[in-house]
Amino acid sequence: MIANFMWLIYLDNTLSVVELITGKLKKNINLLADYDPVSGEFSDNDGNEKIALGGLPIQTPVSPDGEYVVTANTLTATITIVDTETDTMSLSTWGACFRLRRSAV
Repeated sequence: MIANFMWLIYLDNTLSVVELITGKLKKNINLLADYDPVSGEFSDNDGNEKIALGGLPIQTPVSPDGEYVVTANTLTATITIVDTETDTMSLSTWGACFRLRRSAV
C-alpha cells in the first residue's frame, strides 16, 4: 500500500504522510516530540517507548521492500526510520549511519 502515500518533509521537525489519490494529510510525525527546549533534555514525552530526536529532515528514501522510510535530520545530525505500515517512528538515533556502514565492511 506504500504506492498510495507520499512522505513530505518541511524545514522544521515534521514528516508528513499524504494520501496520493486524495491529497489528504494522513498524519504528521513530530520528529522532536520528545525534546524539551527549556531544559534541552530528551525523554519519552509521548509514551511510545522511543525517543524522537530529529530536526530539519532532508531526503526521505523508501526501502526497496516498502516497509520503511528513512530521513536524515540535519539539525540534530541523526537519522529517523519510520514504519510505513503504522506511520510511526521505529528508530531515531545518532551515529546509526556510521554503525551500519562499519558493519557492512
